[in-house]
Amino acid sequence: MSRPAVQTEDIPLQAKIEAAMDTYQEEDRWENIVLFSSEGLPLASHGATEAYREGDLLQLAFSLMDTVRLFGEKAPVKEVLIRGDENRMLSFHFFKAWGEPVILAAVTTRKRGYRRAIAKLVDAIQQMQ
Repeated sequence: MSRPAVQTEDIPLQAKIEAAMDTYQEEDRWENIVLFSSEGLPLASHGATEAYREGDLLQLAFSLMDTVRLFGEKAPVKEVLIRGDENRMLSFHFFKAWGEPVILAAVTTRKRGYRRAIAKLVDAIQQMQ
């Protein structure tokens, strides 16, 4: 007996985003990744780390938002990187999805290809309805 195909309209947006986060992780490219609204609400997350918790990432993201706004549209800032210890880097991506600014905050493992994986994830999020 075959199961009916799941229609993507029936899946909540948060679940779609988290599934994409899982798909694009590719070989443990990040330990933790969170998508925040511009109001600071977590929209979706994947993974966890004791070193940088969701609240810590939110505080850092919001402190960086003022810097991003300073550059404005003439010289838009899309990404801010902060090198942590030897094996971690904090990556903050500022982009629009659903007509609103959002922030994708990731604790990366500094493995090669993390930027490509995050770029694919950003594209996937921007295409979701």
